[in-house]
Amino acid sequence: MHDLSDEFERANEAQFFLKSISNPSRLLILCALMKTPGLSNSEIATLCGLSVSSTSQYLVKMIDIGILERKKTGKEAHYSIKDQRVIEVLTILKKIF
Repeated sequence: MHDLSDEFERANEAQFFLKSISNPSRLLILCALMKTPGLSNSEIATLCGLSVSSTSQYLVKMIDIGILERKKTGKEAHYSIKDQRVIEVLTILKKIF
């Protein structure tokens, strides 16, 4: 038998990563930020057809798990993708779907 402990650990990491982006609204937000990094919460909400409140919740969640980063300029915050794997996965998904 082969020891699969390394593969098991990577499978758990992959599962966590995929779960973090698998929500349709999160995917829309990530696609918007992939096309135009540095959007504000309200710009993202408008582009994605979401409420500002729900967009804010999605953004906070993705910041907390390390997918996005937020930069404040004055009173406004601008968001961009922090984790390069997100861009790689979305690029592949766009080719497939």
